[in-house]
Amino acid sequence: CELRPVRDWMIRKNVPATVVPDCASPSRLMSQSWDRLDLEEFACLPEVSGSSNNFKGLEGDEVTLVCRVNGVPAPRVRWVRAGRLLGNTTTTSSFNSGRSFMLRSEGQMSNLTIKSADIQDSGLYTCNAENKAGKAEVVLSLTIDKKPQSKGFGGKALMAGMAVSAVIVLSSCLIGLCAYETRKKRQLD
Repeated sequence: CELRPVRDWMIRKNVPATVVPDCASPSRLMSQSWDRLDLEEFACLPEVSGSSNNFKGLEGDEVTLVCRVNGVPAPRVRWVRAGRLLGNTTTTSSFNSGRSFMLRSEGQMSNLTIKSADIQDSGLYTCNAENKAGKAEVVLSLTIDKKPQSKGFGGKALMAGMAVSAVIVLSSCLIGLCAYETRKKRQLD
């Protein structure tokens, strides 16, 4: 793979070789002649790492897992969970019914984003990278925690507030009605 730039230069500049070299390694190319190999065969094994191997998120939030990928030529990246290939779709598997995933690769980074994370999304995710030289992978762990209960009014407090408001409104109406009747009576006298 380290000879790829030399081979690329020879092809672009149309440099003839009086003696065509044979590959000594890697084993998949051993004894093969350079002139019979496609440039893609001059490949370096991919390297894969997670920006972190443990990711955390909250239920309902967007969560992104990040994988760094390097290789020559650029490897194809795939994300896998529980033996299933994930894609830019809404899936219907048992562990993530109706979940929406978004995959994005830019440069040496590959991101898997879960739009609205759920407790069921917790688990192990594998970032695979593959090119002609072979495969590499990293396993990333995702933990989704329950969103903390809001500190706002609960259902019972809201009902109690509505009941008190109703009593105040009714009392005000009764007082107003009594005042009206009293005034009306005085005017008649």
